[in-house]
Amino acid sequence: MNFTRQILSIIKEHSGINTGSAHTAFVESYAKKRLAELSVSETDYLYMLRQNPAELRMLINNATINETYFFREEDQFAFLAKKLYSMEKNTQVKIWSAACSTGQEPVSIYALCKSLGINAKIYASDIDTSALEKFKSGVFPLNSFRNDGAKYKKLLEPLGNYTPDGFSIKKEHLKQIEIFTNNLAKTEEHRFTAEYFDIIFIRNVFIYFTPELRHEILKNMTSMLKPDGLLFISVNEIPSVSIRGKLTEQLEKEHEDRVYYFRKLEKKAEPELLKKEFKPDQSSAKQELQQKWLINAKIESYSRDFFESLNSGRHEETQELLDNWPFGLTARELLFYFKGLLLRNKNSLQLARDNFYKAAILNPEFWPALFQTALLAKAEGHTAEASGLFKNCAKVLKKYVEANNLCYNQIIEDFTPEYILELCRNMQDG
Repeated sequence: MNFTRQILSIIKEHSGINTGSAHTAFVESYAKKRLAELSVSETDYLYMLRQNPAELRMLINNATINETYFFREEDQFAFLAKKLYSMEKNTQVKIWSAACSTGQEPVSIYALCKSLGINAKIYASDIDTSALEKFKSGVFPLNSFRNDGAKYKKLLEPLGNYTPDGFSIKKEHLKQIEIFTNNLAKTEEHRFTAEYFDIIFIRNVFIYFTPELRHEILKNMTSMLKPDGLLFISVNEIPSVSIRGKLTEQLEKEHEDRVYYFRKLEKKAEPELLKKEFKPDQSSAKQELQQKWLINAKIESYSRDFFESLNSGRHEETQELLDNWPFGLTARELLFYFKGLLLRNKNSLQLARDNFYKAAILNPEFWPALFQTALLAKAEGHTAEASGLFKNCAKVLKKYVEANNLCYNQIIEDFTPEYILELCRNMQDG
């Protein structure tokens, strides 16, 4: 095994982080810089990582990208405000920002609660100790402010001072947030009891984990939520972690306006149908469009079998279904799309993206493939490319929404087409 692979293996072993292709070069560069600084060989450095916790911690700190800003995904904060305002004012609300990075998210939550007069206890954690030290300094750079979240910027004013370099929060407010180091991958080490939190934020972190570890983390999060408690993840990540509208058996996906979130059920719910019934429109123009894209009954049956196998984690069985594609050259875009979904679930993101791209090339109006390609491009840091893909997807999807055409709903059921259209429009602006 070469040096870089051994480095990535050590990171994954100790943190659960599965470094993406876009960040591997950065980690490799950091490791080689440390070799020069320490004047040691690759073998000696690998030994140090096994023996020296401080050196290992520095490596893990460099394995993630600390991209965050105040009131990120502001629609979620608008929804959160409504939920908080409806709660009993004398009841303390416990909220956990479980991947807080340099702290902009928990400070945003604290500012919102403060503005509403909510008695809230905010907890904030991350595996990156260097990010937490920046958080504890109470100083936030200018790039902590974006267009997304700008309408809530005024909520920060009572908490501190704006400076030419950014924002500084007063110590009396910062100390109200409990900040601690936490490794999400070490689920057995979490400090909280069952049914402790009313709300958990765990956003923009699942890209670093394998599907199996994502499931374990979400099971742990579920256990720490109170019944009817809410869990927020980034809208970008819902397709990669949600199965049939659920994250776990007890977490049900719900939405209000443009906000999707998950609520802990008090008892096990009946499973949802994976596929919605297609009801043809009677107008001739719409019938013509629907007929063009309508998947025949055999392919629909195949799709149900595929998703049942995929969502149950039976990857070998899923691969066998793909290897025995029974439709020849018919609907080849679906074959590549299904291959992409399997590869994404196996965390082979570059190969997944290649297959989604092939599906989009075969059928330029196959919007699910355009959407998935754009999501992966954004996740890998290709911002300009992702923006163009989201724009193209929005253009294609617009006519489906206007025609009330439900084709392809069964293969991207986690969202409504209307919501995906709105999401694409927002994403194309970065």
